[in-house]
Amino acid sequence: MQEGQEISVGTPVAIVEVMKLMNQVLAESACTVRAVVVENGADVERDQPIVYVDPS
Repeated sequence: MQEGQEISVGTPVAIVEVMKLMNQVLAESACTVRAVVVENGADVERDQPIVYVDPS
């Protein structure tokens, strides 16, 4: 995922591991990636932003 990339509905935008289970985070609407704020493999907390997007 890169800044400026256009994403369509249902596109996976992240995979979050919770207790050894991989969960896909899917785009709920068409959008454009504004910023990716978490690096691959980094720990995240509940409600922490992973990607900022602008609606298309």
